[in-house]
Amino acid sequence: LASLWDKTVLAIPGVDQGSKLCDGLIRLYPCVVSLAGVWLTFVVTRLLTRSTLTALIAAFICAIVPLQIYYAQDLRAYALHVVLNLAAVYFMVRAVENNKARYWIGYVLAATAGVYNHFFMVWCIIAFNVCYVATMRGHWRLTLHWSAAQLAVILLVMPALRMALYVNLVFETSQEVWYEKPGLRLVLITFKNFFAGYSATPLAYQALTLFAALLVVTGAISLRKQPRGLAYLVLLAATPIVIGVLYWRTKDFPYYTHRLFVFSAVPCYALAAAAIPAVLALMSLPL
Repeated sequence: LASLWDKTVLAIPGVDQGSKLCDGLIRLYPCVVSLAGVWLTFVVTRLLTRSTLTALIAAFICAIVPLQIYYAQDLRAYALHVVLNLAAVYFMVRAVENNKARYWIGYVLAATAGVYNHFFMVWCIIAFNVCYVATMRGHWRLTLHWSAAQLAVILLVMPALRMALYVNLVFETSQEVWYEKPGLRLVLITFKNFFAGYSATPLAYQALTLFAALLVVTGAISLRKQPRGLAYLVLLAATPIVIGVLYWRTKDFPYYTHRLFVFSAVPCYALAAAAIPAVLALMSLPL
């Protein structure tokens, strides 16, 4: 899609490569995709928290954070990565709630498209399975349906997985390593990037990161009476990062880059958003 859009823009008469007009038109594609991501942030957050106010706040956070704005201007896979993940989560939750064919099909298509969009979707699909197992008590009778959906995804993404393995082999044979092995330091920086972006102003982003962390923890506590939604948000945020750290610590070429976790930022926005109504209620302020 990105390649097609790039070729379409460059084929427009009077649009010269490198011009402001060309640059603006090229950025229009990821911008529109990211707008869909803001809307889906609202939809998925409301589905998991059962709160329209929390969903509105989460969408607002998603719309203003530097990280999401950065990739809303970048003709790469990351804006669509967020959208396809959110779509997969939506269809997954609706499928286990209603067990209707259209939701199972929607999940398979979103997860499959996600792998073709970016290889990192594989870790996110693992996160979906972790979510399913963690909340299995409420839908264990659908395990056969869930297994069939996962098998369908695996079969459909085989060509993409072969390409991903080839690219991984190329990285593994590299003679130079420019990424450090991931650990707690990089995880904390990743969380910082979720809210502060790639900032070079330490005092600003340190204060913002601490405030965001406080909101996330408070939001998680406020959702304790909704254990399924809380489990989804925490696991979707943490699982891809944990897998990335564990996997790339075993490799000579640790391909851990913060942008790979751009989707994991969205559940953090939802957790932070959940803190606001809770704090307002505690202060007895009208919502």
